[in-house]
Amino acid sequence: MSTYKALVGKKIKSVSSDPSDSADGQMWYNTTTQSLRGLAITEAWASGSPLLSINYGAGGAGTQTAMLYFGGANYTGSPPYPGSITNATYEYNGSGWTSSGNYTGSVVYVSGCGTQTAGLAMGGYTGTATLTASAEYDGSTWTAGNSMSQKRQNAGTNMVGTQPAALITGGDQYPSTPRSLSTCEEYDGTNWTSGGGYPVVIQNTAQAGTQTAGWAAGGLSDPAPAVSNIARDATNHYDGSSWSAGGTLPAVNYRAGAAGTQTAGLTFGGYPNTTNTFAYDGTTWTAKPALALARNNIGSGGVSSTTTAAIGAGGYDPGPGSTSATEEFTASTNVITAAAWASGANIGTTRNNLSGCGTQTASLIAGGDNTDPSYLAVVEEYNGTSWSEQNDLPANRRSGAMAGTQTAAIYFGGQSYPNNESDGSYKYDGSSWTSGGAMPVSNAFAGVAGTGTQTAALGVGGYIDPPGAYTNLALEYDGSSWSANPNNYPAAVTAIGHCGTQTAALLSGGATSPGAFQSTSFTYDGSSFSAAPSLIFAHSVAAAGGTQTDAIICTGQTTPQPTASSQAQGYDGTSWSSRPGVSSVRRYSGSGKSTSPASASWVAGGYTGSAPTNAHEEFTGETTAANVETFSTS
Repeated sequence: MSTYKALVGKKIKSVSSDPSDSADGQMWYNTTTQSLRGLAITEAWASGSPLLSINYGAGGAGTQTAMLYFGGANYTGSPPYPGSITNATYEYNGSGWTSSGNYTGSVVYVSGCGTQTAGLAMGGYTGTATLTASAEYDGSTWTAGNSMSQKRQNAGTNMVGTQPAALITGGDQYPSTPRSLSTCEEYDGTNWTSGGGYPVVIQNTAQAGTQTAGWAAGGLSDPAPAVSNIARDATNHYDGSSWSAGGTLPAVNYRAGAAGTQTAGLTFGGYPNTTNTFAYDGTTWTAKPALALARNNIGSGGVSSTTTAAIGAGGYDPGPGSTSATEEFTASTNVITAAAWASGANIGTTRNNLSGCGTQTASLIAGGDNTDPSYLAVVEEYNGTSWSEQNDLPANRRSGAMAGTQTAAIYFGGQSYPNNESDGSYKYDGSSWTSGGAMPVSNAFAGVAGTGTQTAALGVGGYIDPPGAYTNLALEYDGSSWSANPNNYPAAVTAIGHCGTQTAALLSGGATSPGAFQSTSFTYDGSSFSAAPSLIFAHSVAAAGGTQTDAIICTGQTTPQPTASSQAQGYDGTSWSSRPGVSSVRRYSGSGKSTSPASASWVAGGYTGSAPTNAHEEFTGETTAANVETFSTS
C-alpha cells in the first residue's frame, strides 16, 4: 500500500490537537483522539440578513462584508411595471443592512462597481427615460459625475473595475432603437472614453474583474431593427483595449449576479429564473452549489475580488415578485453556518401578552391571555428540550414584565382581569412565588419594560390606569423593595424593546400613543438615560434579547396597522442593522432579556394577527468552524 509520503511527498505530523492554520488537503494524526484527520475546502451559499425592503434591478458594489446596494424597484407582480422605483442606498457589514445617503435620483436597472466607500453608479432607467448619468459614492454621500456618451440601462447590475478605473459594456437604450449596444466606455475617475467594442450587441451580462482584465458572460441580444431576445452563453475577456473569446457557459443566461476575476469568476442566478451557480477558471465554467432562491436581476458584491466570498442581494422571482433575500457564497477551509431562527418545542399553553426571562436553555414564561376571556396565571419552564408547567402566579396577569433567571425571577406590573392594572410584584425561586412588594406608583400599570435580575431589576415606561396615560417612570428593585429614579425616561412610552442589566440597559422603540411607533433608543447606566443610535425602523411590542452592546429585537409591530411582524434588527454597541427574521409573524411574545448575548435569544408565544400561538423559536448567531474530517487509518 502506498503511504501518504509516497503520494504527496510529505510526512504526516503527529499533534496533540488539531492545528488552527491548516491548509486545504493537509493531513495529520491527532494523538489525543488517536485519529487520522484532514482539512477540506467547503463551498456553499448561506442566508444573510434580508434587505430592508424587497427590491430588484439595483446596482451593487463592494464585498461580502462591505457591500453597497442602491436604486432598484419594488415590483409585486401587479401593474405598473417596473414597479415602485427607489433612490434608497443600503450598506451591508457582513451581519446586517443599514440605510445610507440616498442616490441622486430614483433609478432601476442601474449598474455599479467599486467598493462600499468608493462606489460608482452608471446609467439606469427612471421609469420614463434611460440615463447617461454616473455618480460616485464616498461611503455616505452620492455626488453626480460626468455623463457617458450613450444612455444605458440593463447593462447588468454589476460592471467591471473600480471607481477610478471602470468599464461599462453594452446595455439597452430604451425607448431608442436599436435597443441593445455593443459599445463600451471606460472611466478614469473623471471622464468617460470609448473602449473596445463587444463582439455582439448585448445587455444584461454578468460582468466582473478589472478594467484591464475583465470578463462578461451570457447576456441578451436584440439585433436591429427587430427585438428577437437572443439569450447567449458566450464568455469574453477584456484586456484594456479589446475583447477576445473565452469559455462557454453551461447554460444560456442573462440578468445574473457576478463576482471574481478573469481567472476566478462566479455567476449565480439569472434568467430563465434559476438557482444555478457557475465558477470560471479563465477557460472553463464548472457547476457549484446552487442558490437557495431562484431569481434574476440580483445585486452582487465581490466583483473585482476572488470567488471565495461573494454576495447576492435582492432580485426578482416571478412568483412573489421582488425579494429582500440576501445570500453569501463562501469557499474556504471553514464551514460557516449562517445566523438563523429555528423552531423549538411548542409551549404548553397557547397565549399572547405573556412575559419571559432566562436563557435559551433555561427559559421561564408566565401569565398572558388566549381565547379564554379571563387572563392566565400559567407558568412554564424550558430546559432546552421541552416545556413543563410549574406553580402558577399568585394572580392572573397579562402584559406584565419579568427579569432574572429561571430559578430567581421577578414578575411585576401587568393587568388582572378585566383590565385592571397592577402595582404588585412576585418573586420566583424556581419552585414557588412570594410577594415582591408594591411599586411606588400612584396607580397601577401594564406594558412596562423589565430587565435585569431578581435583586437588581429595572422597569421603564408603561401604561397607567387610571387616568389612562403612558408614563416615563423608571423604577428599580433591589431584591426587597422598589424605588423610583428621579431621572425619568426621556419620553412617556409603552411597549419598549428592552435588554441588559439594571446598570447597563438598552431600551428601544415602543409607542408614545396608539399607533405612534418609535425608532429612538436609549442606554441606562444605573442613574440616567443617554441617547443611543436610532433603530433602522420603528418597532413596538417587540421581543428582545442580549446586552447593552449586543442586542436583538424582533417580532412585534413595525407599522401602525394591527399587523404582526417577523422582522428583526440587531445592535452591536455602535449601530443597528437588519437581522434574519423569525419564521412566524407575531407580537406580544415572551423572551429572554439580559443574561445571554443576542446570538442566543429566544421568543415564545404571541399573537399572529389572527390568533394566539404556541410557537417557540431560538436564535443562533453565525458560527465558523474548521472543516476537519476524520479518516479511517486502515
